[in-house]
Amino acid sequence: MRVRTPPSLKWALNERAHLQGQADALRRRLADLNARLAETESTLASLDVFIRTLAERVPPSALGTVNAQGGRYGAKRGALKAFLVEQLQLAGADGVSTAELATTVVERFGIQFDTPAERKVWVDNVLRARLKEMRRAGLLENVGRAEGESVAVGSRDSVGWRVPQGPGLDELRERRGPGGTT
Repeated sequence: MRVRTPPSLKWALNERAHLQGQADALRRRLADLNARLAETESTLASLDVFIRTLAERVPPSALGTVNAQGGRYGAKRGALKAFLVEQLQLAGADGVSTAELATTVVERFGIQFDTPAERKVWVDNVLRARLKEMRRAGLLENVGRAEGESVAVGSRDSVGWRVPQGPGLDELRERRGPGGTT
């Protein structure tokens, strides 16, 4: 004869197993981070020795610390993404072209490029990549071309971006049907 497991015990066992999985994953991550920390500290020590051989009077920590996440978009992580969403919300249903977004981002964050080619690389590798990532996440959508319609070479900037639009008033009326019922 089988004994039925009470729901509360089943829940507690499942919850514990879930938390055990999280703890195991965190331990593995912590071990990886400790290994990376040891490697980084070893490299720092080597660089300190190297800097002292080049210039004894210059302390190795003369430049301070660089915040890798701060980058070009401010100290807060996610500043570029938040700014893009804000700009697209302001643009409304018409959206904004990639070129317009690039100009706005460059002005807002004070990004400087030495050459137009460097700016193009930034647009292609950073801005467009972020926009496509946000599109895949459902945060924005393309505007300016029908689904499947090809865009001529060199005219990528004619494609715009906007936040996903809900149904318009006419579409809501159509859904409602005659007499105001759904």
